[in-house]
Amino acid sequence: MDKKKSLVDASELTQIIKDLYKFIRSIDVGCAWHNEYLEPDEIPCICFKRQSVQVEKLNANIKGSYEAELPFDVYYRNEVKDTKQTMEIIDVLNNLADIFERETDNDFKKLIMSNDRIIPVSLEMTETPADESGIENNKATFRAAYKFRYKKKGDFE
Repeated sequence: MDKKKSLVDASELTQIIKDLYKFIRSIDVGCAWHNEYLEPDEIPCICFKRQSVQVEKLNANIKGSYEAELPFDVYYRNEVKDTKQTMEIIDVLNNLADIFERETDNDFKKLIMSNDRIIPVSLEMTETPADESGIENNKATFRAAYKFRYKKKGDFE
C-alpha cells in the first residue's frame, strides 16, 4: 500500500475529533473545557488538544476496513501553592484515564460517533501527567497524553 493510501483521511479525522471532543466536554472536571488552547486568565482551565501527527491505517484489509489510533493531549492549569494542589492537578488528569477506561469497559455507551462505520475500540492514557510550565505566579500546567483507538468498517461490511 502506498503511503497516501495508508493514511487516514483528514475529513474522517476531523469528524472523529469533533465526536470525541463532544464526549469529553460532557465530563465534569470542575471547569469548562476548551479546544486546543487554555484561556489565558481562567483558573482552573482545561483543554483538549489533538496531537499533530499523521494517522496510519492499521490492519487494513481488502474489504476496506482498518483500525487507527488517534493521539491527543489534555492540558490542565490550576493554582499550586503547595504539594497538595500539585497532586490535585495530577488527580484530574488521572481521573480522566479512569473515566476513559470505564467508557471502554462499558462498550462506549456515552461516546456517540456520527459515522456508524466508526466503531470505538479503546480510549486510554498513554503518558502520565507531567509538568509543562513550571510554577509561574502560583499557577502550573500539566499535560497527559491519551489515544483513541477505533475500527472503521469497510464499504461492504
